[in-house]
Amino acid sequence: MASKDRLEFRRSKVTAHVLNEPSGSVEITHPFHPLLGKRFPILKARCVGGVDCLILQGSQSGTFSVPRDWTDRATPDEYRDASVLPLIVRLDALMNLAQLLNTLQNKNEIDS
Repeated sequence: MASKDRLEFRRSKVTAHVLNEPSGSVEITHPFHPLLGKRFPILKARCVGGVDCLILQGSQSGTFSVPRDWTDRATPDEYRDASVLPLIVRLDALMNLAQLLNTLQNKNEIDS
């Protein structure tokens, strides 16, 4: 049987945020969002359907979620932020289009 000292030594320290304590705040930056320009405390961050989202406090209904890219904590876009001329077609957009066309073609073959 292990001693009390040994059990205490093995316990990991709690590093999570205190429940209901906001971890900073964000400003809504999406140009068509009705809360554009307003700042809200962050309660949580989570991934929903492959999209990084932030759970924010402060709406009339209590909390709400927005994609991280709709806030001032968005991942920087190296194409938009660089001091170079914009490309007509970005490689990542072209790859997404090719994947979509391939999926549609396979679906049409199955339906035929």
